[in-house]
Amino acid sequence: MVSVSMRTVTATWIALSVLCASLDAQGRWYRPYRRGVDAFEARHFQEAIEAIEAAVAIDPKPEANKYVEGGLRVDYFPYYYLSVAYLNIGRRDKAKENYDKALSNPLKNQFRRNLELVKADITPPAPPALNAAFEPAIQRAESAVANRQFREAIDAWDVARSLEPEEFARRGLPERHADAVRGLVTEGMSLLQQGRLDDARGALRRADQAQPGQPAVADSLREIQRRETEYTRLTAAADQDRRQDNFAAAHAKYLEARALHPQRFESDALPNTLRDVEQRLGQVSLRTSAEQAFADRRYKEALDGARAVLQRSPNDATAQQLEKRAESMLLFDEGLGLVAQGQYQDADRRFAAAAARDSGNKAAVDRLAASRRYLDLTTRAETLIQGNQIAAAQPLLEEARSLDPRRFERSKSASARGAAPLEGLPTATGAFPVGPAQPRGTPPLTAARNGVVALLKGDARAAVPLLEGGVKEMAASASSADVSAYLAVAYATLSLSTTNDLERVRWRNLATRAFRGTLQQRPDYRLSDRLVSPKVRELLDAARTGR
Repeated sequence: MVSVSMRTVTATWIALSVLCASLDAQGRWYRPYRRGVDAFEARHFQEAIEAIEAAVAIDPKPEANKYVEGGLRVDYFPYYYLSVAYLNIGRRDKAKENYDKALSNPLKNQFRRNLELVKADITPPAPPALNAAFEPAIQRAESAVANRQFREAIDAWDVARSLEPEEFARRGLPERHADAVRGLVTEGMSLLQQGRLDDARGALRRADQAQPGQPAVADSLREIQRRETEYTRLTAAADQDRRQDNFAAAHAKYLEARALHPQRFESDALPNTLRDVEQRLGQVSLRTSAEQAFADRRYKEALDGARAVLQRSPNDATAQQLEKRAESMLLFDEGLGLVAQGQYQDADRRFAAAAARDSGNKAAVDRLAASRRYLDLTTRAETLIQGNQIAAAQPLLEEARSLDPRRFERSKSASARGAAPLEGLPTATGAFPVGPAQPRGTPPLTAARNGVVALLKGDARAAVPLLEGGVKEMAASASSADVSAYLAVAYATLSLSTTNDLERVRWRNLATRAFRGTLQQRPDYRLSDRLVSPKVRELLDAARTGR
């Protein structure tokens, strides 16, 4: 380790050591400082560090000829000793820290010259220069990524990593490399979806080479292998059919093979073979096959067949009509799928397009007419409900429900047209004529009517206080039984919709009590079995029998 001569300071310490016992508080730094310098001279560097650090804690200010006590003065250069001591125990960081402090404070020339001797040991060597090809490789990689040339980017990243692996990691470039791999995987999957299997395989294999073990890459490569295997099977079977003059089967298999692997189909020169098969198959055979597919409800195959005929004979009237019918039925089937999903507007567009494509598609025409009738009924009913003409709205809603029960139930769930509360709509609607409001407060007739409207609009919770008020105010009215029934339906609706067990019991009990109030006035009271949920009707029956 580093050894520095201390001849310039040793004599002073020997001469002054006898004075330590007489120091007052002003020179308390001196005693640990002297112990540290003695330890330093004895090359006990750890002991020296501890003692001199203690002195610095008492007085951190270096000074030449620093006053101790009486006539005693000594040079106080703690950072010089700490720098050299730390260097000798291998603490280069602490050595550099104290080296800088020593040079930034007063220090005699001899001490400065001694520090110059150890400067090279304290100051870490400059890092070696990077390989000249490293930065250009990074620039090529970044440019390739910007241009979505992911294979080129991965190659450039690999070059940069091989040149300077530590610097590559320090800059966080492995993540940039991983981004390029992800981009190449996405590119490969897109090529696969486009049917460009050869290009997709090249991209995915390069991505797998750069980052092995990616599940998505493995799955896609297996899919490419599956398609290639199926392509080989289909083309072999098509060739066999062609040799046996079974041109219809050969034609179908060639078309399927082309869809699986367009690139291989081209490279195998099969387009010429397919044209030859089509010529041999003949116009009549193609058309017959397409018509049979239509009869079997294989509309896509029928459409492909009709179009194949029209490619060779654009004026073939039978094929033209078959194309329209097949397109119409495909649109119709799409519409049915949308109906099953509850997407009625999109379904109507499909039905309308199907009817426009083929006016003879009775199923599409009937579906469209029924849907338009349903919309007309529910729209008119909504207008009547908004005008408080509830009795007039009920037969329209009943007809709409009978026309399309599933759609009606869905529209109830979504409150699409104010039909949601029909879960428990009583039969005797329209008992409250619309009239002018009374000058003060909310007249019972208006409160009851507004409660029914709120119920019909799906807000049973808002309907309850209005109907409760109507029941109290109309206790002696002939319509009080109807109001009580509406209130019971509102209670029942809340009971059926809540997830809280206590709330469910409370609303059910209130519904039963309200139904009993209705039955006291009209023992034969009934709810519509077309508009009222069976569960609500069960509550009325339970109230009737006293259960």
